[in-house]
Amino acid sequence: QSGKTTNFTAVIAKAADAGYRMFIVLSGIHDALRQQTQDRLNEQLWEPLSDKWHRLTNEQDFRPTDNVDALLSTRDQRVLAVVKKNGPRLRALKNWLFAARPEVLAACPVLIIDDEADQATVDTSKPDRKPTRINGLIRGIVNGVPKSAYVGYTATPFANVLIDPKDYEDLYPRDFIVDLP
Repeated sequence: QSGKTTNFTAVIAKAADAGYRMFIVLSGIHDALRQQTQDRLNEQLWEPLSDKWHRLTNEQDFRPTDNVDALLSTRDQRVLAVVKKNGPRLRALKNWLFAARPEVLAACPVLIIDDEADQATVDTSKPDRKPTRINGLIRGIVNGVPKSAYVGYTATPFANVLIDPKDYEDLYPRDFIVDLP
């Protein structure tokens, strides 16, 4: 688990250097994993540069704040949220994010890291039905943000490669798949 977290922490740091300003880490479905991920990101990203990072989460999972436009428009700040794949939390995050003025959101590159991308993310509904709740919420965020990148991490990618690659709205790994040692 720590090697995977270290890898995506490095991806977040590199993306922050490249100009990304909002970072959403989807941390699985359990409180313990969310907190473990939060603690590691606090230690490796926030603590060394706490004047450059604003945490939307820490001991608690995501709860909306009133200052979405201010947070997303500050060019020298990076915003970090570690959020469980839980319907109410993801819905609150989506509503908060899309409450930003369109021009603010369009100017704020967002990186979404999906830790445990095989857990709750994959749409397991039948093809003629609406996507599962979690999949639909994640898709809504990824596809609704004007400048977003989505990176999925999993130790067991079998479910992810079975996603229909023709469904462009879904989260199929269409750009690349890398096997980390």
